Amino acid sequence: MTMKKKIVGAVFFPLFVTFCTSASAMSPDASPMLLSSMSTQYDPPSLKQDEFKGLEAQPDSWNHLLWSAKGNVLKATNTGNSRLRLNTEIKLMPDNMPGTLEKSYILPGETLVVYGVCRHHLPTQTTVVVAALAEDGTDIGSKTMPISH
Repeated sequence: MTMKKKIVGAVFFPLFVTFCTSASAMSPDASPMLLSSMSTQYDPPSLKQDEFKGLEAQPDSWNHLLWSAKGNVLKATNTGNSRLRLNTEIKLMPDNMPGTLEKSYILPGETLVVYGVCRHHLPTQTTVVVAALAEDGTDIGSKTMPISH
């Protein structure tokens, strides 16, 4: 007896990529050429500097970033008047539990949800450690902030 399996759905995205290794492509001032059937380039989204003019973070701006846990959800709220830039990867302490923010900045009055937090361990976490970023995206050190439950 032969049993047949029905494939409900499958999607394949073949991408064939070849790197050119000729001497001219490998010179110090040239990057390897990417040959592909796709001619699109990835252009990461960037913030328009004029859009946030006057919202630069001040040294005490981090005091206005509040973290609250209610039920199974952890949220970060910017109660200040400055845009805060931070790494999207955070750590919850004392368990060193990772979490992820959906973007690398929080505007004044904005609230972001933290993703990837274990709902069973969230009630026992007391602080959040974030990597603060300067306006140009460079790391300016970590900040440890309390979580209100």
